[in-house]
Amino acid sequence: MFRKLLIRLTLLNAGVIAVLFFFLIAGVYLFAQYDINRHSKNFLSRVAADVNAGRRPPMFPGPPPEPPPPGSPAELQLGRPAPPPDDDLPRPVIFYAKLDPAGAIVATSSTLPLSGAQLETLVQLAGQKSEPSSQITFQGATYFYYSVERQDAPGRLLVFQNFERERGVFRTVMTALAVIGVFCFIASLFGSLFLARRAMKPIQQSWAQQRDFLADASHELRTPLAVMQASLDVIESNPNELVAEQTQWLSNIGESVKSMAVLVESLLFLARIDSMQHPIDKKTFALDLAIANATTPYIPLAATKKINLTTDLEPNLIFMGDECRIKQVVGILLDNAIRHTPAGGEISVLLQRLNRIAQLTVTDTGEGIPIAHLQKIFDRFYQVDPSRNKGGTGLGLSIAKCIIETHTGKIQTISKVGAGTTFLIQLPLITSHKELPAS
Repeated sequence: MFRKLLIRLTLLNAGVIAVLFFFLIAGVYLFAQYDINRHSKNFLSRVAADVNAGRRPPMFPGPPPEPPPPGSPAELQLGRPAPPPDDDLPRPVIFYAKLDPAGAIVATSSTLPLSGAQLETLVQLAGQKSEPSSQITFQGATYFYYSVERQDAPGRLLVFQNFERERGVFRTVMTALAVIGVFCFIASLFGSLFLARRAMKPIQQSWAQQRDFLADASHELRTPLAVMQASLDVIESNPNELVAEQTQWLSNIGESVKSMAVLVESLLFLARIDSMQHPIDKKTFALDLAIANATTPYIPLAATKKINLTTDLEPNLIFMGDECRIKQVVGILLDNAIRHTPAGGEISVLLQRLNRIAQLTVTDTGEGIPIAHLQKIFDRFYQVDPSRNKGGTGLGLSIAKCIIETHTGKIQTISKVGAGTTFLIQLPLITSHKELPAS
């Protein structure tokens, strides 16, 4: 499945890049064609205006000099007639022809790149077009023409420009762009594969976490369901007994229902956190009083296990957040500490101000957590040693971390095997009345 998704992402990304590059080349081509035609039309219109006004445009040479008469000093001085024009010299790219009302050529520019018959054919091709300016392909060459009424006599004036040099440069540029485009597409395939693999890593990780999450949730729900089913089987096997005689089995069912309710509530809370629907009701309250109230119910519970639970809370720490959720975090940490601290151990809860930060520390002298597991204890359903499960579902620390991070706080763990564990929580405080919300 992931391989197919990787290939699809790679091809999709490379395809998008190829389409964008195609539009880039097409845009360059169309814009260049439009710009060349626009400049040619403007330029030829100025040439036509000069010709109609009787001025010689700068690109047209003057009339050729008259050859010296026979026997003149000039001819004797040269000693030979003037050499014929060199065929290797560049031929003119701009020329014109004056037409009479019937369309016959009556005058041309002083230099022509075409023979008389070729010029007549080119003039006829231009006459077949309805546009006053356009392109014509003639004998493998491209010409741009501009047609205007003559001012010196009835008829029309046609000015032509040979586009072969421009088109040669244009073809070279477009060929280079196409070749570069092919190499860029090949490079984009490798780049897209690299990006797709990087994009797939969090997807694969999320998929694995979701798969493990469902497996762990199913496992946690299976145990209370199995207890309930076994208890119901016992009750049904003794239909003649009174309810008072079935107290043990009914108690088992009740405890299983409570366990499932807690698990479902925890799953629902995490689902809301994941969907950005934070079930947090933030108000201002005294953080020290809230922690004291959350700690009180666990003091007798710790005493039953011969664990000494002490508190040291700095007073007058005003905090903006959800008081019930903060109490829930304290309960999770204390429940975790009591379950993993042997008889005769100690648990301490310390709250102190550090500038604008309230630091809550919960320390126990329990069994500790190996270093290899410290980065994973906040994962959902994660347990350091599942074979030594002491009543937890593996969701408590994950919920505690979500609550603290929702309050823009931080939670860290320091632990040493055999020496105990310390959970360190830092929360931002309200230090002045200006920070209190308006009532």
